[in-house]
Amino acid sequence: MDTSNRFRVKIASVFYTVIALNFNIENLNASSFTEALFGTQENTRIQIGKDTLEVYSESVTDCARRCVLLDQCCLASYSDDTSTCLLDQSGSCCIDTLIEIGWRTIKKQTANASSTCTNCLVFDRSLYKIIDNEKKWQEAVDECKCQGGKLIEIETKKENDFILTELKNRNTGTLGYWLGGYNFNNDFDLEWISNPGQGMPFDGTGVGEPNNPFTELCLAAWDDIDFDWADIPCSAILPYICEFSAD
Repeated sequence: MDTSNRFRVKIASVFYTVIALNFNIENLNASSFTEALFGTQENTRIQIGKDTLEVYSESVTDCARRCVLLDQCCLASYSDDTSTCLLDQSGSCCIDTLIEIGWRTIKKQTANASSTCTNCLVFDRSLYKIIDNEKKWQEAVDECKCQGGKLIEIETKKENDFILTELKNRNTGTLGYWLGGYNFNNDFDLEWISNPGQGMPFDGTGVGEPNNPFTELCLAAWDDIDFDWADIPCSAILPYICEFSAD
């Protein structure tokens, strides 16, 4: 079955000019780097909401530095006229912007996840970002793609053990975390988004799972069964895990 249309991300027709903002950032995940790449969009600003932090900044470079130092910041806006820096702390890279003369919106580039994925878990050649901001399954798929990664796809027992250990240690009380698996064929054969029509190389489902191929079509690591995998209604609101290449 062709599932490409199901996972197509709608990208706004916004052109971001890539610029290099040079500054020193010390002690960021026990390392430092001197250059971070951002995209800028002139005459726009992010919408102000509950996840917006407003601070004074001397320059757009200083505003970008503040965004880099915040784990959940992907977008920020800066006004040269008022030296105001708006930092979005929702963890999303896909929030809407407003037309506002005199403002600039800056966005973290995601081509090099190893330098922008702060507080990420590392296993083998992948980085993992656990995002507590709850979403429906398709929204989680879109958000991970927007950040330059994918909703996590677990391919080996060692990788699964690594992720499950981390989830159990977090002990946040959440019901579960979205994974990048689905069953849109209404059978018991789960697939990863990256490999539609193909079986999974590793099966981490719990006993009796998947158990409802007609109404529970999306895959999650489920707390009630020690974070083994379970099929869940795609409309459920859960935190999720994005996976990035460490290369």
